Amino acid sequence: ITLKHSGACVGPDDNPCGAVSIEKASPFPICGTDRITYVSPEALFCAKRRKPER
Repeated sequence: ITLKHSGACVGPDDNPCGAVSIEKASPFPICGTDRITYVSPEALFCAKRRKPER
């Protein structure tokens, strides 16, 4: 699922990495295509944003 913005992303609502606190982690783990299980979909999103493109 993606959301296409008409302009640049702004504020914490457009950046789950800054909007989600670790203390409020989702109880729903998710497996990434890198074969690593992340604590939440938000954690997977943040990891994908921080990894360099290959």
